Amino acid sequence: MAYVGTEGHHLITQAESNPGDPAVCQQLAAQGAIDTTAGTPGCGPGNENDVFQYPAGSFVYSTRHSILNPNFCPGSSLQVCFGSGNTYTRTSANSIYNSAQITVEHKANDVTFLAAYTFARSLDNSSAFGDLVNFTNPKLSRGLSSSDITHNFVASYVWAIPFDRAFANAPKRLTQGWQVQGITRFSTGFPIQMNQANGDASLVGSSATDMPNLDGKVVTVNPRDANPGCPTLDNTGCYFLPSAFAVNTALGTFGTANRRFFHGPGFNNTDFGFSKRTVIHENYAFDLRIEFFNIFNHAQFENPSGNISGSNFGIVTKARDPRIGQLSAKFYW
Repeated sequence: MAYVGTEGHHLITQAESNPGDPAVCQQLAAQGAIDTTAGTPGCGPGNENDVFQYPAGSFVYSTRHSILNPNFCPGSSLQVCFGSGNTYTRTSANSIYNSAQITVEHKANDVTFLAAYTFARSLDNSSAFGDLVNFTNPKLSRGLSSSDITHNFVASYVWAIPFDRAFANAPKRLTQGWQVQGITRFSTGFPIQMNQANGDASLVGSSATDMPNLDGKVVTVNPRDANPGCPTLDNTGCYFLPSAFAVNTALGTFGTANRRFFHGPGFNNTDFGFSKRTVIHENYAFDLRIEFFNIFNHAQFENPSGNISGSNFGIVTKARDPRIGQLSAKFYW
């Protein structure tokens, strides 16, 4: 038994370098400015790169604070250089991991068994280089790591079948070298990435940090079962019910849902194999192996979409590989 923990600081991440300023946009709207680019009054979502004119005649060129140097986006006009998508690379992310780990191992003449169980929790505000941190407040991006698994049980086992003892008078080449082996895994899934890719409610022009609102308790269901809250034709396919979330329409805000705070479908998988090694001579042997991956053909659903702007929000659209069998032979010399 063991406790294992790690902590990381100054991890590499990315943050938007030139976001729109929601306060500037709201001030433009409040003071009756005209969006000369769109030809409409006011300022709203998606207008970060537009040119505005106040009633008094003065102009505001974009709600972003600065025009990036043209060399930063060569071949583009200054207006394009206003845009988002250019990020700073920073060493400002942090992470923490805590776990309790239990390992059981048994070895005998014919049997080897190894089982491990981990109860863990991993938190960070950036799990990978392309995982943008909220540039106004990194704490808003803090949540479950993309690789977090709460419960993880894995067992491996090998049995050298003692046919040579059971059939002592039979030819040794026929009775020796038989073996079965397998790996079984039961675990919770990976966290679901939440997002509100369309709408630009934050008025910053960078959808990577926009989230939906969390309006209630998240209810997870079996994707195989019909559920009245699942927005599909037959009410099946949902892993979580969309009713717990709502589109964020409060301009100048990022939404109330954490970007990763609950897990997707788990793992229930067994790989199993049979093998026979036949020793032909001291330096020669022949192996025959039959292996099955996901031998029980259990459906291993992948995470549903967490983008509330998409049509598949909460709906499982993919599964991992079904049962796969393979036969192999190998000659040693």
